[in-house]
Amino acid sequence: MNKTREIGHKLKKYIPKKIYTMILWILFDRDIKQLCRHRKMVKKTDEINEKNCKRIAEKKKIRIAFLFGSSSYWTGDTLFELFRADKRFEPYVIVVPFFNGTDSSVYHEYKRTVKFFYEKNIKVIGTAKDKSMKKNKNYKECGSPDIVFVANPYVTNYPKEWKPSHLPISVLSFYIPYGFLLADIPNSQFNNKESHHLFWKIFCETEITKKMFKKYSEIGDRNVVFSGYPKMDIFYDDKEVDNDTDVKKDIWKGKKDAKRIIFSPHHSIKMEDSGLQHSTFLDNYKFILEMAKKYSDTTSWIFRPHPLLEKACYYAGVFKSPEEWNAFLNEWRTLDNCVVQISGDYSEAFKTCDAIINDSVSYMAEILYVHKPMLYLKSNKATFNDLGRSLEKVHYSCSGDDLEKIEEFIKMVLDERDPMFEKREEYFSKYMDYKSTNGIVASQYIYDYINKALAKQKGDIDEFL
Repeated sequence: MNKTREIGHKLKKYIPKKIYTMILWILFDRDIKQLCRHRKMVKKTDEINEKNCKRIAEKKKIRIAFLFGSSSYWTGDTLFELFRADKRFEPYVIVVPFFNGTDSSVYHEYKRTVKFFYEKNIKVIGTAKDKSMKKNKNYKECGSPDIVFVANPYVTNYPKEWKPSHLPISVLSFYIPYGFLLADIPNSQFNNKESHHLFWKIFCETEITKKMFKKYSEIGDRNVVFSGYPKMDIFYDDKEVDNDTDVKKDIWKGKKDAKRIIFSPHHSIKMEDSGLQHSTFLDNYKFILEMAKKYSDTTSWIFRPHPLLEKACYYAGVFKSPEEWNAFLNEWRTLDNCVVQISGDYSEAFKTCDAIINDSVSYMAEILYVHKPMLYLKSNKATFNDLGRSLEKVHYSCSGDDLEKIEEFIKMVLDERDPMFEKREEYFSKYMDYKSTNGIVASQYIYDYINKALAKQKGDIDEFL
């Protein structure tokens, strides 16, 4: 490696900077970090991706890997099944440890995620080579996919083998955000140079989101496509879930005619340095548990904490150990009208709920697709971007410590009142209904887009490879 560096430094004196940068990509494990660091090289990214499209288009079998660190990032079955039904593609899932949490929580989330896809009868490769998760299978050991789908751009939490900048230059990668981008953290959500600048395409949720990429990103919206949000496709299905189905019985407890409420607290406790301070958990977690007990005959609950809430509670001193956290979860589990969900698919819970109490960010948008009321619990330090601020106005809300207002909302649900329904429906129709705008669901749009791009780019093998 030292000799390689010496050669590199000598070359630098005699050749143009752009050519020198390209040589570095080849010399140093074909790592394309330099592509991110030089804005002038953005054009080269486009050229490389175009060449990759041409090369991949010539293949008889195209391997496409869906990369996940948590089952909660799953985009829904529709997109994966479209590729699986196409004999030209070989789709599969790669699960990596997502290092944001305690050692225990990271390991258990990794295991839950592998199990989630295994039980869906989806080909899945777990990268961790042992329980420590410090050594992971690399790109070649995971089948050398031609295309990699990424659901989370926060690459500092990935194993080094799976950071986008460490993937071979021959990989065509695309990104679909794992949630709606509503918080006011533009640098990480729209201008993350380690990932956003490298992706071939970013398929975004709304037309407002695309405008925010143009507004905040150094490279604008050049690689951003408004497709809609694949996770929400399932809610365009006209099939109603029967109250007596096994699915219904599996995900809710309590009396059949009870009102079904989801409580979904965010993880951002005392995160002053991150700009993400939406959690109100410290103000109401005991009270809402008491509400589930008080209205045990008339309500049924799903407690669905953010996957990172456990870690946040330790750091904030709410719970001092995994035993204390599990004891709290068991308080919910032992109630006859309560179920605990830690990650996994929440579409059936959303479809069949009557309301949600929440300070999680993305759910402010997602609940609109099932046309149910939400009580948003506000932190006085929470900030939103353009889309988030507009969404705030169409939900019921109160301060996270206003326990009286929380109980009033529960009573409103029990009384089957929803005075803001029409306002939400008008907003949904105007800003969120991507199927009406595009004429098809998001999964079909993305599948068609990729196929058309490959069809257009048949030609010469990539000259950079």
